[in-house]
Amino acid sequence: MTDAHSEWVVTYLNAVRVWPKNLYGYIKKIRITLKMLVRSGPFDNAMLISVLLNTVVMSMDRFDLEPEPKKVLEDMNTFFTWIFIIEMSLKLMAIGAKKYTVEVMNILDGSVVMLSIMEMSIAASS
Repeated sequence: MTDAHSEWVVTYLNAVRVWPKNLYGYIKKIRITLKMLVRSGPFDNAMLISVLLNTVVMSMDRFDLEPEPKKVLEDMNTFFTWIFIIEMSLKLMAIGAKKYTVEVMNILDGSVVMLSIMEMSIAASS
């Protein structure tokens, strides 16, 4: 099957797909769209770049850092934490918690995100 033929098949199936009515139909359409997004190459590449940049930012922290650069690094770390929270949320909405926990990398990512959320909440309360 050629790429053009497979695209035609997918387009045809999407055209004849029977969607549930009411609110559930809209939710299902949104979940399918999110699933296509989180399983796409550009999404994976964006998350990989975010992880690499976050690693660079975290490696720049040191003991005798001045207050202003330290604040910039903390803000950048918070920014990346929010990116990872959004990634986890999108994946959970797209594929659900049961399928999310099947992949070991998702469990690792989810654990790191939860620890980051706890760190942010502890920092905010002090």
